[in-house]
Amino acid sequence: LMKEKGLPGTPQTNELAVETALVNDIEKGSDVEIALRALLQIKRFETRDSLYYSKYINFPHWRDNNIHAQLRQNSTVTRRYSGAAPNLQQLSKGEKGDFRKVIIPHHKNAMVVSLDFNAQEVRVLTDFSHDPNLIACYVGDNLKDFHGLTAANMESMDYEDFMGILDDPKSEKQKWAKGVRGVAKRVNFGSIYGMMAQKLAQDLMVTEEVANSYLEAKNTAFARAEEWKVEVIAEARNQGYVTTKLGARRHLQAAFDKGGYEASKAERQAVNFKIQGSSAEMTKLAMGRIWAAKLKERYDLVFYAPIHDEVVFSINMDDMPEAIPEIHALMTAQYADMWIPVESSVSFGFNFGEQHEMSEQSEICDCSITPENIRKVVQHLVSEKVCA
Repeated sequence: LMKEKGLPGTPQTNELAVETALVNDIEKGSDVEIALRALLQIKRFETRDSLYYSKYINFPHWRDNNIHAQLRQNSTVTRRYSGAAPNLQQLSKGEKGDFRKVIIPHHKNAMVVSLDFNAQEVRVLTDFSHDPNLIACYVGDNLKDFHGLTAANMESMDYEDFMGILDDPKSEKQKWAKGVRGVAKRVNFGSIYGMMAQKLAQDLMVTEEVANSYLEAKNTAFARAEEWKVEVIAEARNQGYVTTKLGARRHLQAAFDKGGYEASKAERQAVNFKIQGSSAEMTKLAMGRIWAAKLKERYDLVFYAPIHDEVVFSINMDDMPEAIPEIHALMTAQYADMWIPVESSVSFGFNFGEQHEMSEQSEICDCSITPENIRKVVQHLVSEKVCA
């Protein structure tokens, strides 16, 4: 862009600059491509090293050689938990989540158990906005796919036609449909918190024009949710603050008075606080119910931490069939006046990085959280470990 304006520009070597060059300017298979991809690997290793490898080694306690991380519930304006020494909120999921394996059971006859709120923030948005397409994703007998709705709009396709391709393993276009849905997922979560076309274009490595078309497709699919955001911003400007479902306030008048960038930032923060602040309340109330139930007095378990939208335990395998359904019921209990159902998945394993999720895709049992099903999965995982 600088060259187009006749200016020299400033060369960059950050990850975004390298990835942009690889997409737009570098010949495939060239020595330059090989060198740049090696540079990206080095940068990713340095990031992991600074987050995990060079830090975690300093944290084990002298008495038991375990890491006892700090949890802070008042360090963020959204009231989400943050952490230190080390910050467990930096533990990624998916392919980047290998370091979750450092979280292990409190003894050899226990497993690490995670209960993860299902689409927590999107459900809160649905509850606030009453968007009919979002409601169709979480209420009713024939539930729609949140990311599938955006993906179909991005491709100007009928939703049912798109999902037919996505769900058909024999379709030659299934791989394409999965790719489109993956992009739609990033568009959905980015746009919830006000990501603009410029930032989305960088994230997806596309032009701003394409990124803007994706955002328009998403906004068309969930038009009422977009209207609600405008209403929240008007409310914040009118009264100088916004509230969560239970009345916690974030004051924004000072930022609005400054105008310009600060006022624009405050508009995004107003929406973010209502969604993330309410989600934080939901998590903390669930943890409070779990504490009040005195589970620790009745079961051999240890509560580890809230990590993102999950609450993580270590539970004796003999107690898991009874303890997990009870915890699950406490997790999914009524929050404030929320009418969209609160749901939570359950997964467990011999560490936090290798977990078996109780899901419809499981070959061991159905996804219902019952003592019998949990016992089946525990026995299966133990037998697998013995065989290994």
